[in-house]
Amino acid sequence: MKIQKIKIEGFKSIYDPMELDFREVNGFWKLSGSVGAGKTSIGEAIIYGLFGSVNGKNNGDLISWGRKKGLVEIWCVSKGRNIYIRRELKSYGQSPIYVEVDGEELIFTNKRDAQSQLEQEYYDTSRVTIELLCIISFNNFKSLSTLNTGDTKKFLDQVLGFYTLTEYSEQCKILKSNNLANIRQVNITIGQLESQVQKLEELSNMELIAGDIGDTKETISTLVSKMNDIQTELRGWVNEKTKSKNELLKKQASVLTLGKNKKKEIDFIEKGTCPTCGAPIDQSQLEIKKKEKDLLLEQYNEIGEKVKVLDGEITNYSNGVQIGQIDPINEEISRYKKLLTRLEEQAKRLNVNRTEIDALNIKIDALQNELTVYQAEDAEWQQLYDILAIQIRSKILNSFIPALNKNILHYSQRLHLPYIVQFDSNFKCNISLCGMDQIIPVSSLSTGQLKTVDMVIILGVLGTVIGSNGINILFLDELFSNLDAGLRNEMCQLLRESLKPDSTIFIISHTDLEDKYFDGNIHMKLELKDQYEKHSTYTIKTFEGNH
Repeated sequence: MKIQKIKIEGFKSIYDPMELDFREVNGFWKLSGSVGAGKTSIGEAIIYGLFGSVNGKNNGDLISWGRKKGLVEIWCVSKGRNIYIRRELKSYGQSPIYVEVDGEELIFTNKRDAQSQLEQEYYDTSRVTIELLCIISFNNFKSLSTLNTGDTKKFLDQVLGFYTLTEYSEQCKILKSNNLANIRQVNITIGQLESQVQKLEELSNMELIAGDIGDTKETISTLVSKMNDIQTELRGWVNEKTKSKNELLKKQASVLTLGKNKKKEIDFIEKGTCPTCGAPIDQSQLEIKKKEKDLLLEQYNEIGEKVKVLDGEITNYSNGVQIGQIDPINEEISRYKKLLTRLEEQAKRLNVNRTEIDALNIKIDALQNELTVYQAEDAEWQQLYDILAIQIRSKILNSFIPALNKNILHYSQRLHLPYIVQFDSNFKCNISLCGMDQIIPVSSLSTGQLKTVDMVIILGVLGTVIGSNGINILFLDELFSNLDAGLRNEMCQLLRESLKPDSTIFIISHTDLEDKYFDGNIHMKLELKDQYEKHSTYTIKTFEGNH
């Protein structure tokens, strides 16, 4: 991927429009300016323009303070195609994206789809490559000498192109998984057929029992009919008794009504005077009324006793019929139904012939052959997976790592480092003192030493896997701090010698670097024009005759 040009406005510290054409700003350049002037913002704008986000930052936080929107436009060439991307940043609502490939607008449904299309179909350089090897900031720098297992795999997958092997390996795993599903299904089917054969064999060997299906069914029918007759007779008897009971209950209700009325008459007489007119009430009928009330109560209780007697008769008779007649018949019906089931199973077994069992065995044999094929395919998929995931990967690493170590050694010697940096077959970085086998823990290195180690690793990787068609920008932000002046100068000279044709290396350092190593300087400046408004400016200065 070659980045040709970028335009930035309202992005972090870059308030006013800034345009850099890397075909003109070419070679080894300094980026200078005070803290917050926008130097780092250029590298982050490149990442945002290509990928739509900056690690560790919300997109809304990328808009310049006091502004409501920002804009990044980037032009690049990748896989032989001219790509133009315009990304807007808004403090509210959606932030639009517009993409052209070879002058034609890229159609997509949403920003995620657009980014996926760009990275999968049009970019020839991964985000990991750019962030680990090209646009490198001290603030988010991830040391290549201390990568964990997951980061190492991600680095190798995307920087060395192992993602292609991984993609095919994952496809092999999917096909192998599908094949295993077929094996499981065939085994299940074989088990079901074998169970059928076993059941048929058991039926064929079952001891015969005496009885006739027709006679048994007829007996069951007779018993059911007899039970129905008993239940019908019982219901008739119960209905008659219930009818008598209901008549008594009606009579009892009538007596109860008479008793209540009689009580009202007694209560009225016992008041002594008429509540309406106040005249005295005749008391001569009081005792007669009370005797009539007592007779009604006695009659009510007698009827209640008769109702209880009828309830007891109904319960006792029903229970007696159930226990003495219905339950025994139900037991007989249950016994004959079990006999009928055994007779029907026996009849089914007698109707099964050897041809059916043989047909099932033929199906089982066919499935066993199919299973053998699936198992052979499973072994082949496993073998292919081992080749892709292990053997080819190992061969590439066995080729890449010695070349990388050779490049690292070259750069280490050029910088007169007192230690040797090498990667083993598992891409683990080992550091040892020159002339000694003792391994130095990475954690024991100072910040400056660790930066130096990482710089020679970066240069070694770049020289090993990225040729003249690789990305054309190397952006080093504050990676020279903590280095002494001599080492900084040697690093500048080494970087300049490593510069590929038509490529640009930007160096940001608050430590003063001599102009003689550089082709030019871009000076960033951020000014407060009034109480609220900020403005950013930049000047481009070339150093004629330096090289």
